[in-house]
Amino acid sequence: FYTTVTDTDGNIILENQPDSHETVSDSTAYLLTSAMEDVVTKGTGTALRLGSMPVAGKTGTTSDYNDVWFAGYTPYYTATVWAGYDGNQKLAKSGNYRTYHKTLWQKIMKRIHEDLPVIDFQIPNSVVGSSAITTSCMIRLVVILSLTWGLDDTLYICSIVIPPPISFSCALQEPFFS
Repeated sequence: FYTTVTDTDGNIILENQPDSHETVSDSTAYLLTSAMEDVVTKGTGTALRLGSMPVAGKTGTTSDYNDVWFAGYTPYYTATVWAGYDGNQKLAKSGNYRTYHKTLWQKIMKRIHEDLPVIDFQIPNSVVGSSAITTSCMIRLVVILSLTWGLDDTLYICSIVIPPPISFSCALQEPFFS
């Protein structure tokens, strides 16, 4: 968690050179971000909007409302708020117990973004023809992939390479949802 350590004369005694490597391609990151923007614009996270600042993220809850969370980001910052009890108790239905994590996230992010210019998430050059891919198509593709994992207790590692220009059709996915 440091970059350099220097002596009193400014000479570098120790320098941290972290090993870095790409784990997700820029095109994959952008397409997932685009899909996750819908969570805030028209999904379960509409209360998390920050005016015209783009927000992408994922709401979440356990099945019994023992925990709720929102992990979201803008082109500037990322923040996650979790709410729950250490003893794994159910959050009350009354009041704002099941929604205050959203209120907290939004208030913090509004404040730190108030003097920042509105900018969009950058579309990388590797995404060609992105307007042809709708969010619903992306979600269908993700659902199909997730349904193939874990069947018969086997983890399938899937790799999909779609060279530019991107040219798959949602219509090809429809039989999986009939």
